[in-house]
Amino acid sequence: MKKIFFSFFFIASMAHASILIGSSKGLFLFEKNTWHPVWTNGSVYQIISLSNAFLLRTSEGVFLFTPPLSLLPKNNGIKTWTIQSLSNGDVFFEKKIEPLMDISVSLDNPSVWVACSKSTVYLSMNAGENWISLGSPTYRGWLSVAVQTYPSLVVWAGHALNGIFRYIPHQGWKRTSIGLFSDILYNEEISDIRILSNNNTPVVYALNNFFPRLYRYDTNWKTLDILVPDIGFASSLAFSSNAILFVSDKGIFTKTPQGYSPWEQFASVQQLCTSFRQKTESIPLAISFNGIDFNDLWAFQPANLSPRQQKAAHHRALYLPPSVVASPKKYKAIFSLMEKQNLDAIVIDMKDDWGQLRFTSSHPLLLSLGRFRPLPLATLLAEAKKRGWYTIARIVLFQDKTLATVSNGMLASWDRENQKPWQGIKTVNGEKKLIQEYWVDNYNSLVWRYNLAIAEEAIKLGFDEIQFDYVRFPTDGENLKNLTYRAKSNDMTPESLIYSFFRFIRKNIDAPISMDIYGANGWYRTSLRTYQEIDLLSEFVDVFCPMYYPSHFDQNFLAYPPEEERPYRIYFYGTLRNSWIVSQRSLVRPYVQAFKIGVSYDRKFYGPEYVQREIDGIADASDYGYTFWNMGGDYRILTNLNLR
Repeated sequence: MKKIFFSFFFIASMAHASILIGSSKGLFLFEKNTWHPVWTNGSVYQIISLSNAFLLRTSEGVFLFTPPLSLLPKNNGIKTWTIQSLSNGDVFFEKKIEPLMDISVSLDNPSVWVACSKSTVYLSMNAGENWISLGSPTYRGWLSVAVQTYPSLVVWAGHALNGIFRYIPHQGWKRTSIGLFSDILYNEEISDIRILSNNNTPVVYALNNFFPRLYRYDTNWKTLDILVPDIGFASSLAFSSNAILFVSDKGIFTKTPQGYSPWEQFASVQQLCTSFRQKTESIPLAISFNGIDFNDLWAFQPANLSPRQQKAAHHRALYLPPSVVASPKKYKAIFSLMEKQNLDAIVIDMKDDWGQLRFTSSHPLLLSLGRFRPLPLATLLAEAKKRGWYTIARIVLFQDKTLATVSNGMLASWDRENQKPWQGIKTVNGEKKLIQEYWVDNYNSLVWRYNLAIAEEAIKLGFDEIQFDYVRFPTDGENLKNLTYRAKSNDMTPESLIYSFFRFIRKNIDAPISMDIYGANGWYRTSLRTYQEIDLLSEFVDVFCPMYYPSHFDQNFLAYPPEEERPYRIYFYGTLRNSWIVSQRSLVRPYVQAFKIGVSYDRKFYGPEYVQREIDGIADASDYGYTFWNMGGDYRILTNLNLR
């Protein structure tokens, strides 16, 4: 059993404590007007009050805390993650409980617990002594769970894309999503499910995060009634004397017969949160307050920016492609535009989309594996620094033709059927063609050390921030089933691989780290094929840069009248959603589409007003900055815009 460390200095009256707060620094007790640490070995995301104990969902799994002294892990049967780490060139592996998204306890039988990770729903019939997997009827993306034992056992599970499912023993899973709000593609994510006993009859409630609605099942358990209009984002539910409470970005609200109003005790909770922040310098995540439990307290707290994030925030940038960086005439013209429009940051490739290193170096590993095609970075960086601009080094990570083809593909992703480096295949007009993407073995430690060396060289050159692009796995190709990775440990998953990589990078560089992500990965929480799990990666990544390019979404997505407002909607809601998904732990600094492609919406609407609406959407949502992207470096469309 893992050894548990926690503080015992407080007295036995702890058994009667009524206020506990969980945060990234652990579990704390409020007693005698001060905060006392109880457990500080990880983050505490959720607290559930039991009759004489507290159930905790933490970064280290599930724990049962019985005051004053007992803190027991309850993780037997929950899957583990394998985390990869490097030290002095050697590879090590460690096991961690896979991240859990929610836990819940039956009102009728407090020995029956339910929990979920993104991929699996778990049930315990003996107060966490053993967990059994109920599997998953759909792809990964579970967010919320609840369980009832009366009149019979039913497990409810909410998904990021596919609504609500219920599990009944001997019958299995059934999707029950009729009546849930959805966009044109998916159901809106289910942030919480709770069960309230009404005259001994269980009533199931569910909540949407975004475009929030509160739902209740009727007596036939099929139809969901929308109970709540839009009031801002909403994340979790609670009950008090049969009153329904919910946490939103505007505070804690209660549902009354007259509508919705701020909870009468919210000011007291907020005062405790403020006191806690001042004492611990961390944001409260969960609280047990006089027997009522609330999660997601970060939602109504001011963001707590780290020094790195303060450095990275509020910059308005341009991406400068190699063709511009190589030409003083071109980049000086763009610099003039930047000065006119008060832009103050640039993004430059250190390693480009083909794996070419665009700088000079004497680093042995880079010399042995890399292909150099240097740009005059020193001159350009000096010009930028003279103007006081912020500089960002872009490193294209796992798509790398140079590294994938070196030494007969020793670092390449692998085609298990043909026993050669893998490359995607597509059919064009009946003919099989190779997709011109070259992917490395993401699990190979030499790939990690190579890219760390590039980041370290960028910092030496004077770059302020390191930005990783193509931090993902291949998504295209009729032969994806043949794709394998020779350096992969059997127990590792794509999610744990990317998590492990960023943990490795964070341990080795102190500069701000940013990550480019698909626009859809900032819109929908589950990452499906790319495994860009931003809520998990926010532990290490300071800035996420979603590419909310309207041209890349379904052309009818958010295109309701007035249709021309679609770019604003995508960037406004996308930026807010992304900030919410990462619990405000990371900044959101989107890429802005400053180019036109031949899709129907762009043909009709692309122009200065299109780009202006993108900017306005970001500014109205969070205003941590943005970066314009044009692969050809043509930014004339920005000339007369109001760059907020």
